[in-house]
Amino acid sequence: MRFVDYLIIGAGPAGLGASNRLQEMGIHNFLILEANSHVGGLSASFKDNAGFTWDMGGHILFSKYPYFNQLMGALMGEDLLGHKREALIRVAGDWIDYPLQDNIAQLSDDLAQECLQGIIRARSDNRMALNFQEWVQKTFGDGISRIFMNPYNRKVWAFPLHLMDYQWIKDRVSIPDLEQLKKKATSDAKPNDWGPNNSFSYPRYGGIGEIFKKLSLRFGGRLLKNHKVTEVDTLQRVVTTLNGRQFVYGKLLNTSPLDKFVKNVIKPIQPVIVDAAKSLKHNSVAIVGIGLDMIINKRTSWMYFPDSNSPFYRVTNLHNYSPHITPNSRRHSAFMTEVSYSDQNSMDHSRLEEKVVKGLIDTGLIAKEKERNIVSRWRMSSEYGYPIPCLDRDRILAMIQPYLEDRNVYSRGRFGGWKYEVGNMDHSLMQGVEWVERMVLGKKEFTYTGSKTVS
Repeated sequence: MRFVDYLIIGAGPAGLGASNRLQEMGIHNFLILEANSHVGGLSASFKDNAGFTWDMGGHILFSKYPYFNQLMGALMGEDLLGHKREALIRVAGDWIDYPLQDNIAQLSDDLAQECLQGIIRARSDNRMALNFQEWVQKTFGDGISRIFMNPYNRKVWAFPLHLMDYQWIKDRVSIPDLEQLKKKATSDAKPNDWGPNNSFSYPRYGGIGEIFKKLSLRFGGRLLKNHKVTEVDTLQRVVTTLNGRQFVYGKLLNTSPLDKFVKNVIKPIQPVIVDAAKSLKHNSVAIVGIGLDMIINKRTSWMYFPDSNSPFYRVTNLHNYSPHITPNSRRHSAFMTEVSYSDQNSMDHSRLEEKVVKGLIDTGLIAKEKERNIVSRWRMSSEYGYPIPCLDRDRILAMIQPYLEDRNVYSRGRFGGWKYEVGNMDHSLMQGVEWVERMVLGKKEFTYTGSKTVS
């Protein structure tokens, strides 16, 4: 059996970030075990038979981490294209600039007043919110909650909002100043540039997954694809893979889904820890790409869809990110749609592509007569889409993570760490980097544990 000081499960952003930092520090006795034949995890990209490139979700590059930004520059150089966000929301048959709560003046007069009066009443309620649904109502009031926040979040999470916490919000949701909102509601003020993703970058070639393909090339034989881990013996510190290979480790970083890792892989394991893992919640996401032999002239980056006349919650104009996403940028367009489902909100997968096309027509993105211009229908489903910040999540993690760490096993990344609020690509990669610095240098982690802020 081969011994490695640092064994890493998963070649997604967290696993590759950890590997890169190890190599930078001159540590080469590490190994990455990847279950799939490709790298990137949920940030992978694929080219379909028609020549369209599709990402596994709406991924873009924006970050406050100097390390992450420097690494992206080193990997991609001039092959990163800069963009200014242009996002829209389809509400009540009209297009409203994102975020809706900052742009209610664009609604009809009746809806704008309903939203304004609702938020005024809500701000006078001093009761503490006990869950995400109550937080939405208390923060935005009846109007905004009714036409956007509630239906959209039910769509994206596919999970009851009253069973979710709201501590993950942070900078992910705009909370407008009431006095400014009153002024905007009666004026033609231009949309603001709220949010950390108001400017972003995207690879010129290969989709978002090209980043992680390039990063993985740095590790040569220390990356083993098609090596699915089936057992981790924490007593002997031995990892076994599906193809029968075994490896002895000093320290282990897991970036695969924490619930399955605890329930199916770790041996021995206390039943109380397994029971805790079973209580973690997540949704699943189906990505349906629709390639068109026609040009969509709108410069919109992506669009949100709270209403029930479409199965998707978001559509990305992927052709606007790079001219090389489609086979021919002078004649093709690419709509990438995302549809959520879960154990709590199941989905009929039959004829999903047909339902997506109907949704594109019903929401005005393509005309019915242009359906004949569809030249590609691509679909891929991910069992793990978003880790849901359910009410018990922090209590569950406070049981599982110390138990694993006492056995020299650490779990980080979007689903390894199971924290949605630090589950973006940059967060996940930095979790891997900071884990290495903790193991080697004794530094504190801050992205996963929140022990300090990033400057």
